Amino acid sequence: MSRILLAAALLGAVGCGSLDVASRGAMPSDLLEPIGSHPEEPLLLGCDDLGNLSLNGQPLDVPVSREPSRFGVGVADASELPPAWRPVHAARGGLLITWLHRQSPLAVAGVRPFDVLLAIDGEAADDPGQATQRLLDAGELEREVEVVIRKRGSDTPETLHVRSEAALGDLGRISFPFLFDRRESAAGDAFSLGPLSTLVWWRARRELHHELRPDEASSLGLPGFASHYEQRLEWGALGNLVHWERTRDLRTGEERSCLRLLWLLSFGDDL
Repeated sequence: MSRILLAAALLGAVGCGSLDVASRGAMPSDLLEPIGSHPEEPLLLGCDDLGNLSLNGQPLDVPVSREPSRFGVGVADASELPPAWRPVHAARGGLLITWLHRQSPLAVAGVRPFDVLLAIDGEAADDPGQATQRLLDAGELEREVEVVIRKRGSDTPETLHVRSEAALGDLGRISFPFLFDRRESAAGDAFSLGPLSTLVWWRARRELHHELRPDEASSLGLPGFASHYEQRLEWGALGNLVHWERTRDLRTGEERSCLRLLWLLSFGDDL
């Protein structure tokens, strides 16, 4: 009888194991030669995986406003670059798209890094913070948005109609009940190992915000608000020998890591 019960338990553990895979992170961007590039003195404009601009590998002090939760886009004002450092298709300025989530509705519609955002719903897109806030507002209402884009290397504007029907979310997970759990997402990842790992797991998170002064919001490249603290309640993962977790603020890129040994219970607020 004991062997039958053991076999049933093993089959259940294998059958309940899961592997979920989803694309994660920012869409990669090629380097771009700006107007002032010459064969004798080449210039290469680039952007990192958080949308920050660089020239020949050196970071540029140009604020980037990112909307990571609905349309998954980050923009920077090209007019803050010296004319010689601007792309040809943004010679007169405009909002350069410097960051784009792989699952962004804009990416699905064909938008790529270094395209220029010209207008949203018939209104000119001049301010990075206001542009991302308008996209966020439309996304939360799941409302269709009309955007006008000038593609990289093109002089002709293109009108697109896009809709964000759900919050962007990446999740890669490998799980074997009672033994092992590995989770990955754009907001961080976690690993746990123990004899009763994932037996009970319940977790709720809520991100609270506070208003920023206009000068502070501009310096941070945020649309008027920023993460203040994260309210967290955890119950479960009983008997874990090792639990490691890393979280990332999607707006600022700030990361925090935590290692717990012999973890039984955790709850509270992350300030």
